[in-house]
Amino acid sequence: MGMSTARPKAKRIDHSGSAYFVPSENRWRAQFRDATGKLRHLSAKTEQEVIARLDRAISERDKGVLGLAPTQIPTLGEYLDSWLLGKYDLKPKTVLRYRVAIDRSIKPHLGQVRLDQLRAPMFEALYGRLLHDNGLAASTVKHVHATLASALNQAFNHGILPTPLMNKVKAPKVPEVSREIIDAATIKRLLDEAKDRGTRVYVRWRLAILWALRQGEALGLRWCDIDLDTGVIHIRQQMQYFSGEGMKAGPPKADSSVRRFNADAQTLAALRTLRREQVEQKIAASQWEDHDLVFCTDNGRPIDSANDRRQFKRLLKACAGADFRVHDARHTAITNMVMDGIPVPTIQRIAGHSDFRTTMTYVHLTDEAYEAAATSVGRRSG
Repeated sequence: MGMSTARPKAKRIDHSGSAYFVPSENRWRAQFRDATGKLRHLSAKTEQEVIARLDRAISERDKGVLGLAPTQIPTLGEYLDSWLLGKYDLKPKTVLRYRVAIDRSIKPHLGQVRLDQLRAPMFEALYGRLLHDNGLAASTVKHVHATLASALNQAFNHGILPTPLMNKVKAPKVPEVSREIIDAATIKRLLDEAKDRGTRVYVRWRLAILWALRQGEALGLRWCDIDLDTGVIHIRQQMQYFSGEGMKAGPPKADSSVRRFNADAQTLAALRTLRREQVEQKIAASQWEDHDLVFCTDNGRPIDSANDRRQFKRLLKACAGADFRVHDARHTAITNMVMDGIPVPTIQRIAGHSDFRTTMTYVHLTDEAYEAAATSVGRRSG
């Protein structure tokens, strides 16, 4: 007499397998397909036991760890290392930021936890420790969150994690930073002070405070990027500092950062003067490294970004006793362009933003803006 079996139970959900009883064996059996599509079989003495084994196997299949021993399942640290190796299309500075977040903030706390043991509360507890015990800034901890979200969302998309785990994790809140705009009187004193210190210093900060060049863009500006006849300036590269390597040239921050604009007559005249002075300096120098940089040291080398920031602080202290960040010059330039009535789409292109909404985050209302609004509204009443 042939072996008979009970009718298989209906599948619970797609791809969740099925379980059935085999009378001739007096055992329960289950079957499901693994990640490769191969049909797998399980058996147990009771229905509850075979269902439990089936559920466990399905879970392991969905996590990508089916058939792996616990020692074979990668830890979070191991996975993050392999994930970062695969980010070959990122800029070096971005990779470095991820590397720092992984090595300094994630691995010391959660690096040894296996992927299948990760739970959302672990990450929120990590953020608390980084904020309160390690004293990290909220913006730094938010970058840690962004690193984990990028990596573990990819793990979900690749079938390594069964659920988008980071969707359950609350990101750290970063307090809104108050941006200060450099007032018109301070701008004039700063540029006057810069001019007294030399053409190179004057042009450097004129481009920052009037034309919104980012620090890296200014330090990476080359003479081949400037048409000294027409005044057209192209932004094609930036200089960035790398620990142990110094200043290195690379592409601008984003595709939209590659751009051009027409410098004003006074800036163009100063650039022509700087070019003549630099050629004379190059001839007189005993050693010169030619990187074609507009702003360079006395031997042609790139200017260190920290030294550039210190120069800005010294100028501010000398002319006004004020204290601003280098990036505040960019906020100031964009705000003043708006107040001067330049169309926002034009400002967006000059600033190198891909979205006008980003440009508008750089616009800050000043007392002069409120006064101008009051005057404009007042005219309507005759």
